[in-house]
Amino acid sequence: MPMPAEDPTQTPPAPSLPSEAASVTVAYQLPGRAASPQQQLFRDCFLDLMESEEAILPSAASPLGRLWQLIRSPDSTLDECAEVIALDPALTARVFRIANSPLYGGTSSTTKEAVLQFGYARLRQFVFSAQIIERFSKMEMPPGWEHFWIRNVFSAQFVERIAGKYFKTTGSEYLAGMLHDTGWLMLASFFPDEFRAVLESPNEVPLEQAEKEVFSFSHADASSLICAKSHLPARVVNAVAAHHHPLSLPDAATLKKPEESETLLAVLLFLCDRLADDISLPIGGRSTGLAPEEVLSGPEWDWLDRYGKKPEFRAIAEEELDRAYQVGAVFLA
Repeated sequence: MPMPAEDPTQTPPAPSLPSEAASVTVAYQLPGRAASPQQQLFRDCFLDLMESEEAILPSAASPLGRLWQLIRSPDSTLDECAEVIALDPALTARVFRIANSPLYGGTSSTTKEAVLQFGYARLRQFVFSAQIIERFSKMEMPPGWEHFWIRNVFSAQFVERIAGKYFKTTGSEYLAGMLHDTGWLMLASFFPDEFRAVLESPNEVPLEQAEKEVFSFSHADASSLICAKSHLPARVVNAVAAHHHPLSLPDAATLKKPEESETLLAVLLFLCDRLADDISLPIGGRSTGLAPEEVLSGPEWDWLDRYGKKPEFRAIAEEELDRAYQVGAVFLA
């Protein structure tokens, strides 16, 4: 079923990413301590990589970089976005493929028509996905991880959509979903032998625990540093770091506004991972091993009660899975 088009006269979302990001101090520190000289070497090497690697933000001079800035500006127009997209043939082709796909049901013949079919919120998703996948696409993908980017696109779409049931989203939520597992790619690319040992650990040992036994830090810790490196909001950085144990965050015991709660975002990432495993997007062939009725249960699920009636998580997940495959077909072809 095609997605309904947004009102093309709608103003772009408020640019909360830059103002939120001002609270982030990029210190590139890892939690925990090395238990051996080998673990200390891994920690030092990873921190050196973080210092040398580029952020996910595109070059300001590139069409994608200019588009990135436009979609975060309250003064930009869709016409301006269409003009910038037209400067990049590859970007233009991708926009047409998505806008005219069964997902959106469009019949656009010009860049402007395609952008109007998207609307601001979906154009923002498109730009974020394009940059992140391009940024990490050259890194080594472990065997059995063919669905990694489909899973991440699904996570981004799902988390932003569910978050939107609680508050007006800003794009931070989409980025959290896209980036929360990218630490895996860093570990797999730069420490392939050690990461292979992690993947070969017994199924009853959670991946995060196996990672800490080898490296002294987890992929969640690595992903949070990637978010910090790119000057994303502190709420995103901390939620990504804690997405396997969201109720450990300091604000879990308080009732904050949903748009300010690190725990709420971390809980959504946690539940999203469970659903991804349950709908045939497990990582490395491993899953939670939970029965379908157990996926949406437990203290994290119950914690959401403080914000009122829960959205239809599973129905939304099934819809977003279909969208993720169609979006992935554009970026991963």
